[in-house]
Amino acid sequence: MPPQSNHSSLTIPLPLIALTGNPNSGKTTLFNSLTGSNQKVANYSGVTVELREGLVRSNGSQFRVIDLPGLYSLSAVSPDEEIARDLIVHGMGAEGRPDLIVQVVDGGRLERSLLLTMQLLEQELPLVIALNMYDEVQRRGLLIDPMRLEARLGVPVIPTVGSKGIGFNELMKAVQRVINEKRQSFFHVKFDPATEELLEKVAALGNGSGTTISRGIAIGLVTKEPSAVRGYGKEILTKISALIEDGEPDLGGSWTAAITHARFRSISEILTETSGPRTAGPAVSNKDELTGKLDRIFIHRVWGIPIFLAILFALFQVTFSVGAYPMDWIDAGIGWLGDVVKVNIPGLMGSVIADGFIAGIGMILVFLPNILILMMGIHLLEDSGYMARAAFLMDRLMRTMGLHGRAFIPMLMGFGCNVPAMMGVRVLESKRDRVLTLLLTPFMSCSARLPVYVMITAAFFPRNGGLVIFGLYTLGTLAAIGFGKLFSKTILRGQTAPFMLELPPYRWPTSRTTINLLKFTTKTFLRRIGWFTASIIIVIWFLSNFPRPEGTGAYSTYSKQTYIYQMGYFVEPVFKPLGFTLPMDISLLSGFVAKEVVVATMGVMFAGDSEATKETLVEQLRRQIPGTASAMAFLVFVLLYTPCITTIVTIQREAKKWYWTTFSIVYQTIFAWLAAFLTYRLMV
Repeated sequence: MPPQSNHSSLTIPLPLIALTGNPNSGKTTLFNSLTGSNQKVANYSGVTVELREGLVRSNGSQFRVIDLPGLYSLSAVSPDEEIARDLIVHGMGAEGRPDLIVQVVDGGRLERSLLLTMQLLEQELPLVIALNMYDEVQRRGLLIDPMRLEARLGVPVIPTVGSKGIGFNELMKAVQRVINEKRQSFFHVKFDPATEELLEKVAALGNGSGTTISRGIAIGLVTKEPSAVRGYGKEILTKISALIEDGEPDLGGSWTAAITHARFRSISEILTETSGPRTAGPAVSNKDELTGKLDRIFIHRVWGIPIFLAILFALFQVTFSVGAYPMDWIDAGIGWLGDVVKVNIPGLMGSVIADGFIAGIGMILVFLPNILILMMGIHLLEDSGYMARAAFLMDRLMRTMGLHGRAFIPMLMGFGCNVPAMMGVRVLESKRDRVLTLLLTPFMSCSARLPVYVMITAAFFPRNGGLVIFGLYTLGTLAAIGFGKLFSKTILRGQTAPFMLELPPYRWPTSRTTINLLKFTTKTFLRRIGWFTASIIIVIWFLSNFPRPEGTGAYSTYSKQTYIYQMGYFVEPVFKPLGFTLPMDISLLSGFVAKEVVVATMGVMFAGDSEATKETLVEQLRRQIPGTASAMAFLVFVLLYTPCITTIVTIQREAKKWYWTTFSIVYQTIFAWLAAFLTYRLMV
């Protein structure tokens, strides 16, 4: 059983454990299994990316665990890797360096992981190795002796199976033991005598200037790693450069080459001592054979992309059809609750609660099942190993946009939420690729837009809802392709960076990680419609009810005195050619804050309508929206126009230039208007 998590100790300083490892090593699965739903987004001083942190309780002890971005070595290439490297080498602002590093190693690819291990040991931080996916090691007949590996490296090596919770207690016991003993590894890579002498001289320079230079920093200074060089003055760097130029390693060549050669020599020796040939059994395991057979189908040159599109279409169809049942139940419950409040709390306060808060929040909650179904489907595809194949398949298509297949992964994440998707551009090495991906990702329809799609399709396209939603996602993708081609040949010219992608073996998604994902998604969704959205809803209710005309009346009979009518009247000439009515105009204005508020705004306005109280949600929409042409144009505009404020801020933070942010807002809004206008005119 995995260790249990507990929030009760948030006020007590706890040991901080940094979880690191190669991509596809099972690091995030291990993090999710250790922390369960007890996770939060942590912002550290000087760190521009949101990192997930969780609390773990095991064997009477508690720890904070932070999930660092994946990296292959401390010689970082992409900004995402730079963040992980800097947190390990320099720490997290006032937090300082982590108390301990847990390196998650894919047991089936031990050789690939040991380079990072060598570099972590050089940092002289307490280290524990989680030899993950150990069940696959045994199933494939590989011979790895964790005890010999532990003895050779001088750090605990714990076999684990992150997806099944195997080895968790042993791992956390080792963590507690190492922290209590403040134990550091005795292992160091043995460099040639000239290199060792140079490292000693560099360390001595630090002592002479009153600055401690550890072995790991000395190696970084010699190899001119940016993370090591940062923070040292020109004087000491000049002296180090002089030392480097005065000699050369015994093996000849550069100091960097000598250090790299020594590291890989040590890796080879360790593998020889701790690993052996396969045990008796087939040369290729059944799982490897199955992976090969599936790859011949799923990444087939001709059929691969049609299969991928069919999978996505099936996912959207299930999202729409299965989600319709709980959507109706929640809608009925919200209506009942609003009626109860109005009966028991008459007057202004009852209207605020029932017509404002309950109606607005309820219109969003109705679509939570659809969002969970979609997110679960994407997670299952990713956890199974198929999503990496999708990136491989999309490489040729992405190159027509001036990008490579790796950019497809953050863009695909945009189907969940554009914000983490845009943070995901840090896996791209080229600044040009990162900016281009930032400009295109908003066309990937986020889950916040899904409630609007479901709401409109349920009212106007009930028999073809899945097809319409799939078409919207396809339209967004085609828009991204078109603008990618345009921008890569005009404002963002340049060569696409080389593309290297590792295809992990196919795996059965685990129920534990799936359930934890759904819990985390639900918690995040509810947090998003918390006080922030509730405040917006109350503001919308106020604007739609004041100044109140004489007497009372339905929304449709409100005079131009109401503030919300004035706002709608102001933008009406802009949206009238698209076939939009006043409620549609006003909801789009609120959508600039957050897309889910589009639905909430309609809910508040409908609640103020005396006729609407007698109608279902579908009937309300059919009365407020003129017809299918207006409805489809509205869906197209919601898909394509400027994303929410949080996404806009993220674009600025990642691009680091306001003109890219401004350009993104302007060109998307203009294109959304033109596309909606064309849609309306073709269907009217």
